[in-house]
Amino acid sequence: MTLFLLVLPALAIDVLFVGNSYTNSNDLPGKLSAVFAAAEAEFTTSKLTAGGLNLADHAARAADPETAWHTKLVTEADSREWVVLQDQSQVPGFPETEAMWIASRDGAVSLNNLVETAGAETLYFLTWGRLAGDPMNDWIYPDFPTMQAELTEGYLAYAFATTTDDRPVWIAPVGPAFA
Repeated sequence: MTLFLLVLPALAIDVLFVGNSYTNSNDLPGKLSAVFAAAEAEFTTSKLTAGGLNLADHAARAADPETAWHTKLVTEADSREWVVLQDQSQVPGFPETEAMWIASRDGAVSLNNLVETAGAETLYFLTWGRLAGDPMNDWIYPDFPTMQAELTEGYLAYAFATTTDDRPVWIAPVGPAFA
């Protein structure tokens, strides 16, 4: 949230969070709204969330004109300055050759293209690993430090895939800060 504090004085801010239960259950839009309110800044926060969704799922919903994702990311896209993208809790740390990782990376590219077209900034919400790793995927996430390192690398790869010389994307390193 430090990034937002740096730009608060000069801007009225509209932030859209695109994520899943990590974003929704932790009420990230509400927490950011409290920061904006304390700074007496003009702001709007909103969210597109559903449990377990990955970036590929969000991109598919954005492509469907019948969804709220399409409305917020395409039809009403020019009203916001920031879009925060949060992937499913395990996928970013999967091997880059794994189909789910590739789909999420491609979803990140698609979503970032929508954000860029709207003239907004993309911010990846780099999530935290689970305290005991992930027993369902212990071959890759045997413990917290390993899981956090893999998630961090995955989000950095998403950022690399979507950053250009003319337009950087941003990362909120929540997982590393949590560690």
